Amino acid sequence: MSQENIEIVRRLLEAVNRRDLDAMLETGDPEIEIVTLMSGTHHGHAGWRRVVEQMAVELSGFQFVPEDFIEWARTGL
Repeated sequence: MSQENIEIVRRLLEAVNRRDLDAMLETGDPEIEIVTLMSGTHHGHAGWRRVVEQMAVELSGFQFVPEDFIEWARTGL
């Protein structure tokens, strides 16, 4: 994982922990596609916003506490 990508992930996790939806959206591609078991497929930042708002109650109090970031390569997913 490049240093640039690590910083993006760090910013995303920090935004999630602060519950700062606008900062979360800044880290993601405007054309993002999110697929969930509960509510199906969502497109773009508007879809991401809907997913986060739907999950807000279930994830209240949840925090990411990463200990390390490791290199990961996507292989044929």
